Amino acid sequence: MTYTHTTEKSSMTLGNGRFAAYFTRLMGVPLTLLSRMRHAAWMWAIIWLGARLTAQNAYLQLIHTVADVVGVNYPVILDSIDVYISADGGSTWTLAVPDFKFRQATPFTLLPANNNQLKAGTAPGNSSGPGDILLQYPIPPLASNTYYVAAIAGTIDFSTSQVDVDIYYFSPARNATTGSGANDVDLLLFHGSPPGGAGVLLLGL
Repeated sequence: MTYTHTTEKSSMTLGNGRFAAYFTRLMGVPLTLLSRMRHAAWMWAIIWLGARLTAQNAYLQLIHTVADVVGVNYPVILDSIDVYISADGGSTWTLAVPDFKFRQATPFTLLPANNNQLKAGTAPGNSSGPGDILLQYPIPPLASNTYYVAAIAGTIDFSTSQVDVDIYYFSPARNATTGSGANDVDLLLFHGSPPGGAGVLLLGL
């Protein structure tokens, strides 16, 4: 069986320039259909690229559980803290969470995935910029398209200036429950009170 492949040459004007465009009729397919197929291909390419870009991000929620800073406003304001994020090892910083207080939680924040130069920096709640950062913490590389919960926890002894605060990461987390219904919830248990000792949790279902 023999198929005939013919090519037509036409020209069109684009802006102030003129170019020659070759349109191909394959087995009698109208040019209008080929044009629609071309636009559909572009749409799929855009969707694919958008999915690839989305997949390069991770999502991080911060929870403040350091009780020792409550009410501390001298010599620096620690009753609320400013959280900065750096994606280049600390060369540049972006204010991610201003005035972060004890027992507060942030929404899930978009961060670049698979980045080994991520850092978090904490500064007093009235900070004027990254120059006020007091402590820096490396953020481990985060998997793409994955949700994490991070608890800032520990103790601060202001009499000795001893700071024992760290960030604890949990994954996978979810921004919303899916599956059996909207009435389901995910429960993450984290003991953020170091002097409290061991505890027992009772759940009534």
